[in-house]
Amino acid sequence: MTQTRVRGADEVARTMRAAAQDLRDLTAANRAAGDLVARSGQRGAPHRTGRLAGSIRVTAGPDRVSISTGVVYAGVQEGGWARRGITGRHYMRNALQANQDAIVATYQTAAEDAVDQIRGA
Repeated sequence: MTQTRVRGADEVARTMRAAAQDLRDLTAANRAAGDLVARSGQRGAPHRTGRLAGSIRVTAGPDRVSISTGVVYAGVQEGGWARRGITGRHYMRNALQANQDAIVATYQTAAEDAVDQIRGA
């Protein structure tokens, strides 16, 4: 019977586990992507008082990002209110669309960084 010994298998396994953990926790990438959209949304938001733009916040976790505001009229400003004759400004939708390539690049870099740490064999 022939036996094969793999050198560096332990290091491959260890670094692959570390890469997998990094891909399970994308908090930093989620925050970066959210910040891109939030900053763009702040610039595009109606600025009568600046309150709406100043209230846009990003919350990021391992598997999600949320961009929110506590201003009650934010939804009306974003999407409009037909019965009241208010046309939506779509400042957040536009911000998301304008930053699509940068968002993809952010996650691509996170994935590449995780894979690049795999060593051994």
